[in-house]
Amino acid sequence: MKTDPGASVHENKIVMGGAPLLAFRLFLSLFLLMMAGCLLWHTVFSNRVAVKDWEFLKSHPSARIFPEVVYWWGNYRYYRSLDTDGAIKEYREAVAMQPLLMDAWLDLAKAELDRGQGEAARSIASTIAPAIDHVSYWKWKELLLAFDLHDEDYFASTYNFILNRLHHRIGSANEVALRFWGSWSGILDHISPESRGVFLNELMTAKAVDESVALWKIMRNAPEAYDRKLLLSFCNFAIWNDRVKTAKDVWNVCLGGGDRIGVYDSGFEEQNMNTAFGWRISKNSLVDAARTERERHSGRYSFHVHFHGTDNVLFNNLAQVVPVNPGSKLQLSFARKSKSITTDEGVFMKVTGVRCKMTPVESNPVVGNSPWEVETLDLSVPDGCDALLLQLTRKKSFKFDSKISGDYWLDDVELRESN
Repeated sequence: MKTDPGASVHENKIVMGGAPLLAFRLFLSLFLLMMAGCLLWHTVFSNRVAVKDWEFLKSHPSARIFPEVVYWWGNYRYYRSLDTDGAIKEYREAVAMQPLLMDAWLDLAKAELDRGQGEAARSIASTIAPAIDHVSYWKWKELLLAFDLHDEDYFASTYNFILNRLHHRIGSANEVALRFWGSWSGILDHISPESRGVFLNELMTAKAVDESVALWKIMRNAPEAYDRKLLLSFCNFAIWNDRVKTAKDVWNVCLGGGDRIGVYDSGFEEQNMNTAFGWRISKNSLVDAARTERERHSGRYSFHVHFHGTDNVLFNNLAQVVPVNPGSKLQLSFARKSKSITTDEGVFMKVTGVRCKMTPVESNPVVGNSPWEVETLDLSVPDGCDALLLQLTRKKSFKFDSKISGDYWLDDVELRESN
């Protein structure tokens, strides 16, 4: 049987061509396997970097391919080994690998300063500060760096940034600022306009009375820029820290200007403020005390107190601090109604001075039943007295039958100059 020589040559070509193809496939498989291994390695190490598994990364020198790991080595040498020169070398390598690694730049500046290279540290700070000017993440480190550099402008701008945007850091920043400038008044000189409201709140928290009053004198030029709730809080702060004149000024600004003397919301038409020169209603579990529409002398509301008859109640839970002019003659008028008030101790109005000496003035206690009646009290405000305290009051009874019951209504509480 004859064979076809052409077919034999074709088969030889296939056999000879299969060896390179097989080698190529084997190489490709090995290459892909190697790439898969690299990807697996990178995935594992990226995960360890993400979770900051320092112990794992420290034991694998190959992890230094990541700039974060090099940076952590710098921290290790700086804080654990106390090797400033070695830390600087690591920090520089880290920023060379990743120029946007700001933590490494900031720590490099700190290390350079620690080594006595102040100019190098300032050069680094001046380079990176504009790049992260509006970034919150690094502001705390920037504040500490500015403190170490004794750079007042840098420190002031960073501190003001923290006041406005990093509320959880304000307490710590205040401590650093007090060390930097020495006092609250020293800090005040460097507060930016947009930080004044926040800083006023910090001064009140610290009970820095003189500094808060000084800041108010600055803020007064543009009070509309600040939250009314903050100003009312400061007004209340000033009242109880013997700065009643300042409180009156803040109150006038809050109410739109003018000289606001007298009782605010005399008819209980608004919700009680519980601050400043507004009505204050404190809790008393032994009575029901609130505004009501069911009974009123005028307007829509009056104030109602209901005594349950279960306790010998001491009541002074409705009050208002009222701004007045020192040395003035005033008349307090108020409408009141009662129903079935028991015991020998009834309900009455009491007036005393705020942060000044004044003999208390009291109305006659009301018991039993009484229709709406208007009572008046004549008041002489002592010199140097800028505010009075009005209180709706009931004293405890010393009688055997002392558990008070009944209802009392109050409305139209007004304070006018006396004729």
